[in-house]
Amino acid sequence: MQTKLPSEELFLTNNTLKYLKTTSKWTRFLSILSFLGLGLLVLAAIILIALGIFIDSHANSQALFIFLGLIYLVLASVNLIPTWYLYKFSVDIEKMIRFKANEKVEEAFQYLMKYYRFMGILVIIVMSTYAIAIIIGLLLGIGLPFHSH
Repeated sequence: MQTKLPSEELFLTNNTLKYLKTTSKWTRFLSILSFLGLGLLVLAAIILIALGIFIDSHANSQALFIFLGLIYLVLASVNLIPTWYLYKFSVDIEKMIRFKANEKVEEAFQYLMKYYRFMGILVIIVMSTYAIAIIIGLLLGIGLPFHSH
């Protein structure tokens, strides 16, 4: 059996549909695990911020707890976007297969494209940050004289 798509030249074979169904199950599984991980990250952020506010300690450690909590919230917020894209891909593929809804093919692959584009941009940002940190570290290392005692 072949499923005809809106384009007259393109067909999805049974094997292709089987691969998409398996892929959608794994992407749903991974996105649900990611949602759970993000929930734990937000919980950790709330605990760190509460510790920073309510512990009776030095001002530095209080500020550190709050700062780390805020970093965790930012990380959770940033990672929520690609997790949502991955989840939507899996849901749309499952709807496409179950209801033979050709319009879901385009929507599903749009979410998959958004997921990979987001992750690609994120990798570029992280790699650029590492490169800048290495360059700054090298420049500081070269600029500082070595002291021997």
